[in-house]
Parts: sequence; structure tokens; C-alpha cells
Amino acid sequence: MTAAGHLSTAFLIRSRFKDVPFWILLLASETIEFVWVILNLNLFSFSLPLEITKVNLPFLYIGDMILFQQIVSHSLLGAILIALIVSYIFQVWKKTRGIFTAVFLGVIGHWCLDLIVHDADLPVFISVTSQKLGPVLNFDPLNPELGFYSTAPIWGFCFQSFLSLVFAFVYFRSFPIQDLKKKFYFWILIFLVNLSIIGIFIKGVMTWLITSPTMMVVMVLVDIIASGILLYIATRLSEPTSV
Repeated sequence: MTAAGHLSTAFLIRSRFKDVPFWILLLASETIEFVWVILNLNLFSFSLPLEITKVNLPFLYIGDMILFQQIVSHSLLGAILIALIVSYIFQVWKKTRGIFTAVFLGVIGHWCLDLIVHDADLPVFISVTSQKLGPVLNFDPLNPELGFYSTAPIWGFCFQSFLSLVFAFVYFRSFPIQDLKKKFYFWILIFLVNLSIIGIFIKGVMTWLITSPTMMVVMVLVDIIASGILLYIATRLSEPTSV
């Protein structure tokens, strides 16, 4: 999933764990992706990169993004370990009621959402020889290893946007906005975040921008940061002193 889908899980978790700051839940929802970015850019200069992303060129749509090796960030075992470590760190730091569970759900929820839409590229263990899970949804019988986004990108975008709006609505019910102007701005920001990434689902729209694997990884990071800021601003409209 793109940032819009993953970050929106912070809304769902926040509606249940109201003592946990929203910004922490945003970070939790994309922790796995931050690890993915760091390892794919090889910021620690490993002689052999731990994770490798490729792109088909010319890049047409999200299905041309090939997660060739992601054994740490997106393996099931890796996701669980990352979730446990990050949850423990926040629990020790903030000591907020329910924060361990909330952060754990945010981190592991990222992997669960990816399982729904990814190709068969999610390893079970932290190993290059590990069995890979997926896809859960496939709309091309001739290519059973391809997932939802690769085989039905527009429907995949609609599915992601639907989940995002549902999660935002659940949050909105828990933190209702009485001011009509603020309510309008809240939903405008939600729709803007979801629509901002539609280009990657439409063939040919992003060809000019994504010209290398590095550019793909950088674009993912920019999407996370920009979308996270907009969603945080949205929550300030409903709970300005507590997020």
C-alpha cells in the first residue's frame, strides 16, 4: 500500500487508544517503510545490500515496482521483531497507557495491509531463501504471483481509498468536529491525501518522474512525509491540544 493507506491506520488505532499521541501512531504505521527506505538506499553502506528494489523501465504504474529482496523490513518475522522493538522503545520513553499495544498494532498492521495488495514478495523469515507469501488478491490467472495492485491497479486504488475513508470516519466518530468549517477542512485533507498518489496507479502518468529504483524509493519517502503532515494537520482540527 501507499502512504495514504498505511498512515490511515493511525486513525483506527487512535479511536481505541485515545491516550496515545496521534503522531506516534503515524510513525508506527510507517516504521516498516522507513526501514525499507534505509536499507534500499543502503545508508549504512553494506557491501551487499540487505534489500533491493527494482523498477521496470519505462516505469508505467505501481506494478512496475519490483520488490526483489526485502527480507528484513517486509518479512513476517522481521515485521514482528521491528514491532516489538519499536513498541518497547515507546513504552519506556512515553509510559503512556496502552502505548505498547497501540504501536505494535500500527507496525504489524502495515505488513498485514501489504499482504492484501502485494505480489508474492513477502518472505516469512529473514532469509533470501525463505518462502514468500502472497498474493491474497489476484485478477490475472495467467500470472498468479502478481497481486491486487499489479493486476487491477485502479480497483486497488479504490480499495485503498475506501479503507482510508472508513478509518478516518471511525476516528471522526470518536473525535467529532462541531465547527462546520473545520469539518470541511478535515475531510478535504483526507481526500487530498488519498488523491495525491493516484498517478502511480494510472499507466504512464509517473513515467517522467520515476527513472530509477533510487527515485522510486525517494518518492515513497516523500509521499510518507507529505501525507503524514497533512493527516496530522487534519487531527489538529478535531483535537488541537492532545495529538
